Amino acid sequence: MADSDCIIVHEQVVVPDAAVVEEMVALPGEKGDKGDPFTYDDFTPEQIAELQRPATEAAEVANQAAENANKATSDIKALGVKLTAEEAKRESAESSRASAESERAEAEFQRETSFSQMQTTLEGLITDTRTATSNANTAAGNAENAATAANNSATLANEAADKANQAAQNVDGRVTALEGKASEVYENYDAIEASGETNPNKIYIDGETLHSYVYKNGEFVPFSGQEDGTISIQRCIDLSEFGSSVTGVYRFDDTGYYIITKNNFTKTDLYFKKIYTVNISNTSNRNESGVMRNVLCKIGNKIFFAACWFANPVYMYDEETSEGKYLDNPEGLQHYGAVYAYDNKVYYFHRYNKPHIYVYDADGNLVTNKAYDYKYIKITDGIAFTKDGYKVNLEDLTFEKLTFPNLEENINLLYVFSNGNMICHMSNISNKNNTTSYNFGDIGNVQEYGYCINVDDRLTVAFTPNGKYVFRYPYGILNSTFRGVDADIVSQNNIWRQTNYKNFVYSTTGGNVLIIEDVSRYDTN
Repeated sequence: MADSDCIIVHEQVVVPDAAVVEEMVALPGEKGDKGDPFTYDDFTPEQIAELQRPATEAAEVANQAAENANKATSDIKALGVKLTAEEAKRESAESSRASAESERAEAEFQRETSFSQMQTTLEGLITDTRTATSNANTAAGNAENAATAANNSATLANEAADKANQAAQNVDGRVTALEGKASEVYENYDAIEASGETNPNKIYIDGETLHSYVYKNGEFVPFSGQEDGTISIQRCIDLSEFGSSVTGVYRFDDTGYYIITKNNFTKTDLYFKKIYTVNISNTSNRNESGVMRNVLCKIGNKIFFAACWFANPVYMYDEETSEGKYLDNPEGLQHYGAVYAYDNKVYYFHRYNKPHIYVYDADGNLVTNKAYDYKYIKITDGIAFTKDGYKVNLEDLTFEKLTFPNLEENINLLYVFSNGNMICHMSNISNKNNTTSYNFGDIGNVQEYGYCINVDDRLTVAFTPNGKYVFRYPYGILNSTFRGVDADIVSQNNIWRQTNYKNFVYSTTGGNVLIIEDVSRYDTN
């Protein structure tokens, strides 16, 4: 190689080091004529191959993009059967694939143009090669996006199919009625009348009021369970699909029901169609803790559950984020207690082993941790009290001793209502302002297995092992008491838990049946 020779390598000109000479002389001379442009003959086969290498690599990338685009086409066709409900999105994916194919073809065209019209300068050839490579990469990326869009459409289609299947499984079959009558829930009473139905052996249920009707003598008339009206059951719901042992049903508003088993709780709509289930072991089935122990409350979209599973007394579930957590338990409380929502706070009253109070804010942060010396606390009608007869101020958690005229020291206070009336064990009832007490004896033995509800401050309906009893206000043996004689088809001792929403009482039996009753019907005045 002569001293002035050079090698042209991709994007670089390499000039070998000059030969060492002992003397260099610069001689003036005239500028020569401009040489001829480079031709293919000026380059060796190896140099031509090196110059062509970027375009060759671009061709490989373009071919790979073509394979990706073709694969996307095959995937989209294979998913065609499942994408009927998502046809619009599939068409969008197909459009993206076609666009990618067009860009790939354009890249291929530019690659071929670069070879057929090779620039006479090295810089021009490199620029064209870079452009072809960039376009090919873009085409490959668009093809990948098309495949991703197709996959997303398939996922949405599958989710829609799953929801449809779930709706089909949950529709109908859950509402049963007494005496073998078929039943059906309608949106409201107007919908019942507009149905055109005239079946006298069918129960028609108003979905707004939960009132039941039968078709009789050319019109829809209220139905209470039997033709003589002695059975006070309004609706019976089979709960077996929610688990082998349902321990309670709660309703807080018009969004639906919360159904509890010892392994989970499930949110349903007002027609008992499942919305979600939270799997969480709990002690809601502990008899010794009192079957009427309140285990669920709600603030906004947050559910608070007295799970009381070993050292985890309270669990909070956020319905908006679908996230849950156990709340702080600095005292290491175990086994069981009750939980209530009041004034945008959550009160946990521990029962097992020692009495204790935790108060949490609406976000589940522990704000109060307090021990006390009395028996366990309940809240009814927003009034907090202890079983041994103390009223609890929820603002500062102080205790005030209540008085019960004509009663022994063994108070066993079970219910305190907002109008001031109170009910103790064996139906000892104290009237307004707690000035007089009445002992109704065994006729209304409420105990821990009983349940009482205050109806519009006019009467108390008590569910007892001896039947249902109605006590009117003000209480009095001679002029103001009414002892209900309703026949019960379910023994109170077979009730797991009773709750209420407004004037509706929800009784969950040991046989996995929910009994819903509107007790306002007892207010006949």
